[in-house]
Amino acid sequence: MRAAKRGIKAAWAASPVWNGPARAVRPPGALVLMYHRVASGPSLLGGLDLALFRRQLEWLARHCRMIGPDDLPRAVQSGRSARPPVLLTFDDGYRCVHDLVYPVLREYGIPAVVFLATGAIDSGRPLWTDFVDLAFRETSHREARLPWSPDTPVALATPGQRSLEAARAKARLKASPDTRRQHDVAQLARNLGVQDTLEELPRQMLSWDEARAIGDLCLFAGHTHTHPIMSRVEFPRLTWEIRTCRDRIREELGYAPRWFAYPNGTAADFDARCRSLLQENGFRVACSTIEGFNGPDTDWMALKRLPTTAATVGDFVWLISGPQWRGAT
Repeated sequence: MRAAKRGIKAAWAASPVWNGPARAVRPPGALVLMYHRVASGPSLLGGLDLALFRRQLEWLARHCRMIGPDDLPRAVQSGRSARPPVLLTFDDGYRCVHDLVYPVLREYGIPAVVFLATGAIDSGRPLWTDFVDLAFRETSHREARLPWSPDTPVALATPGQRSLEAARAKARLKASPDTRRQHDVAQLARNLGVQDTLEELPRQMLSWDEARAIGDLCLFAGHTHTHPIMSRVEFPRLTWEIRTCRDRIREELGYAPRWFAYPNGTAADFDARCRSLLQENGFRVACSTIEGFNGPDTDWMALKRLPTTAATVGDFVWLISGPQWRGAT
């Protein structure tokens, strides 16, 4: 069964199928693809394998029409095409965008939008979500009491247990009011005994100089200042997050961003306040993580994107062909 599934996906990526049967069922409009990290060999935070990323871009350059952000308004009007328009986006602002991604973009002449959590760019410290992962990974404790369940220790003796608890912790923290989330993340580091260890880890985020160096192909855009879940943030803090992010990009890169991506980005993670505040502060496009193509009825303050994490090029093409097909194999 697995071999059959792999065969179907590999065939789907082949030119005769992509340009024929796949075209007939592919939704019209433009695709916006979402990346985060790319890695070459073992890395602190992991990421999509660089060799696979290169193969993805090679396939895209051959079979799709790669566009920049200014091209998207016209591209969403496209009907079904043998070469559908595709825009690449990268969330958070990881250093790998400079070190690994940009050389591949330059090789194929492909532009991209990079969303910056500007507080992490300023400080060089990990995003709080990465901080949680690293805290569980780096702890030497074999069990610990977590801030939200102080009476019940959790087992941390194996990598699997630590990974499970990190995933549970992030899910809980994302659902918490932001003030509670900030308190609990700080307490978590103390409970796991990793404050000093995490301070010594190498920088994972872009520097402003690195951002400037790749600005010919990368448009930099907003992603808040400290990467909170925006629907969980009180109004004064939310205003500060948006304006500080906008202002830091303008100060460092010379332009006020008009594009934005909601942290986490599900429908529960942003609300009408977020949309209004973004528009009031000059943002005209906001990306979600809601999956789908973008057509003539595009909601420009909740742009849809498709994920790109895949084990093979066939898996990747299956992912980006349309969410309605994923349950078929």
